[in-house]
Amino acid sequence: MPPDPADRGPSVLADLVGLMTCHTVAAALRLGVFDVLAGGPLPVAELAARTGTDPDALDVLLAPLTHAGYLDRIGDAYAATPVAVRDLAEDGHWATVLPLWLAMVGAQWPDLDTAARTGVPPAGFYPWLDRNPAERELFHTLQHRLATGLAAEVVEVVDLPPGARALLDVGGGEGAFGIAFCAPHPALTATVLDRPSVVGAGRERITAAGLADRMTMRAADLAGELHERDQDVVLLCNVVHGFAADRARALVAECARALRPGGILLVLETADRPGDDPAPGAERAFTGFFDLHLWHSQGGRIHPVPTLVDWLTGAGCHVRRAPLPRHPGHALLVATRVPPS
Repeated sequence: MPPDPADRGPSVLADLVGLMTCHTVAAALRLGVFDVLAGGPLPVAELAARTGTDPDALDVLLAPLTHAGYLDRIGDAYAATPVAVRDLAEDGHWATVLPLWLAMVGAQWPDLDTAARTGVPPAGFYPWLDRNPAERELFHTLQHRLATGLAAEVVEVVDLPPGARALLDVGGGEGAFGIAFCAPHPALTATVLDRPSVVGAGRERITAAGLADRMTMRAADLAGELHERDQDVVLLCNVVHGFAADRARALVAECARALRPGGILLVLETADRPGDDPAPGAERAFTGFFDLHLWHSQGGRIHPVPTLVDWLTGAGCHVRRAPLPRHPGHALLVATRVPPS
């Protein structure tokens, strides 16, 4: 008998299992299970002793994670799978991402239906972060890691204008991009603009990089108009998606006006995933849910690359897309301000 076509669609049961798996993994992370098991398999009793848990309760907690592929059961012992060690132990990437997304979705998404009815998202993400310092620290840690990895590749593929001396990083977080550009260019100085809650950590990172004499952190509200001018390089890296189209377009134009003729504006954004994108289905799905999260929590959107190009062209720039082989989920647009004729 041929398979029922309905079975090819989404599985509500699988999604429910995924929800419960996420919460169970997060609990195991908070208990330090993956860090302990990174050293090798342990009997339940010893694992409980090392994590300060009740052995029977720990066994009940961890048993489902063998079905989810995070753990293996070997007699009376548990072992972390290689993927779990890589992603979750010793501050692995997903050890930060998973708890943060659970917290964000849990706090921000319960009223999705209300927002859908009214068309008005609550857009309270940053005030929520400010009320929750643990999640704020996770968020900024994740953002800095992402920015550091992206910046290393962006610096490789972008040539600065000859004699470039002034760089403005708009929404630059803790300064990863500014540090990456200033380090190999001793004549370059940088100003980084971001929320007041980021400024202190950014100054610490800049000082640690030995660039305190050439980089400045400054608090700014990007919802208001930018008035900077005479910049050789302006960066808008993972910033535009935080705003609805009207403000996003205006911000792009303000950054273009901040350039000297011949200066470059770098716009780096999550790439919208078309239906025929060869990326794995989970990555395409995440991009769609990320777009939903941006709209609901910040009033932003993932603006399509052609739209960004139109905004940059309308702001008086010549635009090209630079390849990012190591980060195919991102689009980098290099916009050169055309001198007035």
